Amino acid sequence: MIKPHIIIPNLIEQPTWGGSYIAKTKKIKDPAIAKKKIGQSYELYQNTNLSRKRSTESLPSLELGNPTDPTQAKLISKNDKPTSINLLMKKDAEAVLGAKALKVHGRKMNILIKFTQAKGNSYQIHVKKNQKDPKWQAKPESWYYFEQGQVTLGVKPGIDWEKYEQTCKRINQKAMEISHRIKSGELKVKDGRNELREVIKANNPEQCVHVIKIKKDQAINLSSGGAHHSWEENPSYAPNGNIVYEVQRNVFDPVSTIRSFDKGNIKGDGSIRKIHINDYFKYIDRSPRANDPNTHFRSGRALMRSSGALVKQIFKTPGYSLQELTITQPFNNEFTRTEGSFHHLFVRAGNLLLLAGNDSWIITQGYSVFIPQATKQYTAKPYKCKQATILKTYL
Repeated sequence: MIKPHIIIPNLIEQPTWGGSYIAKTKKIKDPAIAKKKIGQSYELYQNTNLSRKRSTESLPSLELGNPTDPTQAKLISKNDKPTSINLLMKKDAEAVLGAKALKVHGRKMNILIKFTQAKGNSYQIHVKKNQKDPKWQAKPESWYYFEQGQVTLGVKPGIDWEKYEQTCKRINQKAMEISHRIKSGELKVKDGRNELREVIKANNPEQCVHVIKIKKDQAINLSSGGAHHSWEENPSYAPNGNIVYEVQRNVFDPVSTIRSFDKGNIKGDGSIRKIHINDYFKYIDRSPRANDPNTHFRSGRALMRSSGALVKQIFKTPGYSLQELTITQPFNNEFTRTEGSFHHLFVRAGNLLLLAGNDSWIITQGYSVFIPQATKQYTAKPYKCKQATILKTYL
């Protein structure tokens, strides 16, 4: 229970906006998975399964899963019976999570970590932590860009808020009308999408928000809530879409994501996603600070620099923190001590040899290891490579 466990990632297929980046990073060779458009890999969440193996090199092929179903993301091999993070916590939550995590999140895994390849998504906000509402829950989240991408972030100063709201409502009303006509057989899906696209082109809400190009290794911290944001498509600048390492509170979208504009998306059956424009404009933070993109940018602050290691603080929030460790030799110091909190290590580049007690684990590029708080101390070193880059999530 107190030993590290290799995480079995939950691969999520997204045919409309996924790609091959995640499979290539993980060096998945199984053609049945490699050819799929994988949009997300869940690296940690409440139903994470943990392998009893010592090396990701020995993991057999993975199944594509569904994050809402805890039976998914299991190993195809019947010889390897994984345990679960929930089972470990039932035995001793403090030994697994640590006192800090218990104080902040309670006796459950309340952090969600996703490795994502995505194109565009809806205009949205999340309510602030102290916001009282019977429907909406806060969802602090932060992004770390592995490649350059594009987003909307914050509303432009001096806009007419009433006009922005009415534009969103007008588009949504038209989308509902077109959806009804498609479902009734009056209109073909293709024609309906084109019609809605023309409506948006005539008065696009994009003119009200900041459209920002994101550099590789740039982070965006949205943990305070209330700020407008979305992922955008820019094939010339970001041909792979948005390649993002996300750390956030584990809250489902239906009770946390408030949308104002879904960019004209119409499903194959003519249906459209329900959005909540009134709540978006009710709970959006209209302050200049919240709508200044620079408020949310994080570039990484060096905490330690030596001949064998570089440690950077990517972001630090009350509910989670992320550090990046780049090492060229065995690394064992205060940054590898689990004092009051578990550690989650994701190998961004290279391969990692993890030593704890008398045991060792090999974690290859693109995979993760969960280190319970009771482990206390571990050593990280590059494995069959000159340098390893590791992302450490902790409280």
